[in-house]
Amino acid sequence: MSFKIKATAALTAGVALVAVPAYGAGQQPSSTPPGYNGTTNPGTQYQPTTTPPGYNGSTNPGTTQAATTSTDGNTSEPSNDHALAVQQCASFKTNFKVNKSAFGKCVSAVELSLRTNTSATQACRSVRLSHTRHDKQARSDFRACVLAAKKANHAQSQ
Repeated sequence: MSFKIKATAALTAGVALVAVPAYGAGQQPSSTPPGYNGTTNPGTQYQPTTTPPGYNGSTNPGTTQAATTSTDGNTSEPSNDHALAVQQCASFKTNFKVNKSAFGKCVSAVELSLRTNTSATQACRSVRLSHTRHDKQARSDFRACVLAAKKANHAQSQ
């Protein structure tokens, strides 16, 4: 019976140790922060007093964005090569479920193949995709990349 009393006493002491800090956590600090007296807010001195130029309250100049043009005349939108690469790699997207970065590598390799005189195999080899099939894949990531690059090259030539 003394074991039950000791166990109960230890359990009660443990609960008391946990409850005391939790009880004190809800108390307010004894002093106020410097510069704050309860009626003024020191942060109000940093509020703007004038309207920014170009903004009149009914239009917001930040809502419209012009297409930026680089020095060679290209706009900031993706090129046709990039769009074609994404489209062709997306047709093999089930291959890239295990390794999600492989999709980006596929897009990069297909773009390289389209923009340069690099073969599909060389382009996909340069981004180091896996040659191993994973979890019921029909083909390896490397093979999917090569097929996507060949399809993109064929689509671009037509």
